[in-house]
This record gives sequence, structure tokens and C-alpha cells, in this order.
Amino acid sequence: MYLREYHNYLINVRRLSSNSVNNYFKDLKDFYMFIATKNVTLEKVSSDNILEYITELSKKNIAGTTICRRLTTLRMYYGYLVRFHNMITNPMFGIRNPKCHHRVPLYIDDSSMVEILTKKLCKDTPKEYRSYMVVAMLYYTGVRASEIINISLKDISLKNRSIRIIGKGNKEREVMYPLLISQDVQYYINNVRKDISEKGDYLFESTAGEQLTTGQIRIIVRAALEKYVGYSLSHPHVLRHSFATHLAEKGIGIDIIQHLLGHSELSTTSIYMHMNKNRFNY
Repeated sequence: MYLREYHNYLINVRRLSSNSVNNYFKDLKDFYMFIATKNVTLEKVSSDNILEYITELSKKNIAGTTICRRLTTLRMYYGYLVRFHNMITNPMFGIRNPKCHHRVPLYIDDSSMVEILTKKLCKDTPKEYRSYMVVAMLYYTGVRASEIINISLKDISLKNRSIRIIGKGNKEREVMYPLLISQDVQYYINNVRKDISEKGDYLFESTAGEQLTTGQIRIIVRAALEKYVGYSLSHPHVLRHSFATHLAEKGIGIDIIQHLLGHSELSTTSIYMHMNKNRFNY
């Protein structure tokens, strides 16, 4: 029911990433398969059907967080139908989520990261310096691996210590890197980078002058950090969690953290409230 229009709405109006949209439609397909067994169509779904679906998922031992996500998908879809296609009754009205126990994000404490970056990572060769810069940029800006590989030289202002980031759904934001690494960034761009490649315009490239992949970023981070923080913490997304967690510890407002991380929904950022709930400013 209006699935093609809904797909276009998510991409062009909500400006969600194709990956997010694909996940929403996987959830919709799962729900569609369920109601088909009840001989019910998407437009004829009732609140009772939704409750039956929740019961069915629970019987299958589906995680509470997954059930919550699928209900969010249905809430968005039926909210869209009510708003734009004159659906009279929203079957999600009055449906409450089950308890969702979110995992506390893994992170590396600030003192350990500063020690690793200032005292432990080698910068003797161009590749070592590139590895150091990748880790430093991920940690001090909180960008995603998929974002750091797309940073080009024209996106960086050395004067303002700012970087233009194109995030999920092609949403643009600006992040800052600290004065602490300002000279290192400038030295890397003006001296080290050309020893790796002069062929492309990306900040981080392979020796062949090609854009790095997210897989290569993961390999670089693991090789740089594993011996200091262990396997589970040596991952780009842990550096992103660490960035956000340390901002929360310092009392930075959750709305600011949301912007810096490029989150579309405040609820996504709220997981960092585990650090110090009383210090967030709304």
C-alpha cells in the first residue's frame, strides 16, 4: 500500500540513507509475511494484529531491541499513511514498546586514548603517520568510517580546524578537530600525504592513489590499537562511541552531541545519557 511512494518519501524527504531504508523495508516485509498468514492486508491491519505480531516475535525469542525497532518501522509507515494518504485509523495508536534493554556502548577512556595517540603510536613512516591520523581523526571528530573515507582536501579548513562531512542520507554537517592535533593534521596534508599518493584528492588514500574502503579503515584501526586496548575495542565505531561518551562526561548538551554525530533522531543519541544523566541540557 503506497510502498513505492513511501520509499521515495524516506529517500527524498526524510533523506535517510539507502541502508536505513532497506532495513525499514526488511522489517515491513517481515510484518507483511506475518499478516499474510492471517489473510490481512497492510491497509486492513488492526491493533489486535500488531499485538499478535509482538506475541509471535516474543515466542521466537526475538530480542527486545529488535522488536522495538520493528515497531518503530510500523509506527513510521502507518504515520505516513495517516498523514499523506488519508488513512483514517492508525493501528499503531496505543501500542507500546516492550522493555528494550540497550547495551551500553563500548568505549575507551579519554586518558588511555590521549596516551596512545601522544606516546604509543609510531609516526616514523608515511603509512604509520597515516594510521595515526586515521585513529586521531576518528577519535577527535566522532565521524563514521564511511564518512572519513569520503573526506577530500577541499572539505578541510586548516585555519578553522573544521571539516565538512557528508553523512547518511547526504546530510551535511561540520565537525571540528582540536588544537592538540592541528599541527599534525597540517604536517600530514603538506608533507606526509604526498609520500603515500599524489594521485587523488581524498585525505586518506592507498599507495595506488585510490580511496580507502571502510574495510581498510577497520584494518588500520585494529593494527594500531589492538595491542593497547584489545580486540573488542580496536574498532572505528568504538572510537566514535568514545568521542560521544567523553563529550557526555564533560556535560556537553545532548543536542550538540546529536549534531556532531550526525544522528537524525535524538533518541539515537540518548544512549550516551548512561554517563551522566543529570548533566545534559535540553
